[in-house]
Amino acid sequence: MVDIQRDGHFRRGLDSFDRGEWGMALASFESALRAERGAGALNPDLRLLSFYGLALLRAGHSSREAVRACEAATRRGGADPILTLNLARVYAETGRRSLALSVLERGRREFPSHGGIAGELARLDRRSAPSIRFLSRNHPANVALGKLRASIAGRSRRAVTS
Repeated sequence: MVDIQRDGHFRRGLDSFDRGEWGMALASFESALRAERGAGALNPDLRLLSFYGLALLRAGHSSREAVRACEAATRRGGADPILTLNLARVYAETGRRSLALSVLERGRREFPSHGGIAGELARLDRRSAPSIRFLSRNHPANVALGKLRASIAGRSRRAVTS
């Protein structure tokens, strides 16, 4: 009975989350967590914990607790693209952009076909495409050309503002 109750709250939370109703999502996820605790579960469902953390942040509550919930879910959950994606989103939304990009890069290696990870990585990664596309971004030729391109762009911005 409690699993059905928890699952119902979790589904309602996901529906609210998809609609951008962060407060409603948070309330549903909290109800699902309470139902789990009431049933004597020692560890909450990790996807539930992860979405709870992200909803907590987006509803304007404690960023520290949001990060803690998503980190705990990812640490305990192992390889799960949803946990990875939610952790990266929490990092990005709390100003830890480089950490978010690192998590997404790792996620892309572990889950190369996951569209959510690829989409979030593209959204956060504001770098231009490599100058020589068939070479890796880290190839010395691309690094040198990228620095040159950035230098020229910096000069042209300074000329416009002067």
